[in-house]
Amino acid sequence: MTAHRVDATGAARAAYVAVVCGLTMYALADVNDTRGVALAAALLLCVPATIPALPVLYVVLALGWNLTDADSGGTTWPLTVVYVVVLGVLAVVNLQLLGRVWRRRIQHV
Repeated sequence: MTAHRVDATGAARAAYVAVVCGLTMYALADVNDTRGVALAAALLLCVPATIPALPVLYVVLALGWNLTDADSGGTTWPLTVVYVVVLGVLAVVNLQLLGRVWRRRIQHV
């Protein structure tokens, strides 16, 4: 029974990270047609880790926009990759935070 529960938990975690990455990729696939709702959803799914990371996100991602000239018709795929990687890492950090909170809650019960 435990093995099935672990498999289900691992699948749910993988699905969460995949949804965050998929929404980010969809939102930024075409820089001329940015889908703000999808990007906002991806950011909201990463909320606990996003809040302390906002200054870093702002600087790194703004630097990416400037280096690639994506806002003026430059190459956009490196920027999309950076967004996907950054938000994917934030999703993994959220999973780690959730695991710590869950373990502490179980220990105190």
